[in-house]
Amino acid sequence: MEEYFDYLNMRFDLTKARLLSQDAKYSPKTAKPKASWLAPFINIADCSVVDLSQVVLFATLLYEVKPMHLLIEGNELVKWPLEHDTEVTFKILDLPDTTKVMSDNPATIRTRTRRLKLYEQ
Repeated sequence: MEEYFDYLNMRFDLTKARLLSQDAKYSPKTAKPKASWLAPFINIADCSVVDLSQVVLFATLLYEVKPMHLLIEGNELVKWPLEHDTEVTFKILDLPDTTKVMSDNPATIRTRTRRLKLYEQ
């Protein structure tokens, strides 16, 4: 069963993103999350129990030719540790792999993402 994450007018195929993130080029990183990781206009359920062994996934988008990262999977996995000063494990898909998981053509993606102000690492 395919899963998707919709943000504004973008759609990300999470099933494909998880598969691509298994590539050896994506080594997991850990860090304490920042509030800026949570993009605006996303409803995040309150969780009393969070599985911190799960990996959070970011997509790479372009904003005025500068790579920016959008959290596409694990918003609730970031919210809880943010409130409890705990680290999370994450991976960042590169731009070529991000375009593979988006349901849009790459030219439209580049044009649209120039207007967004997203998380910058």
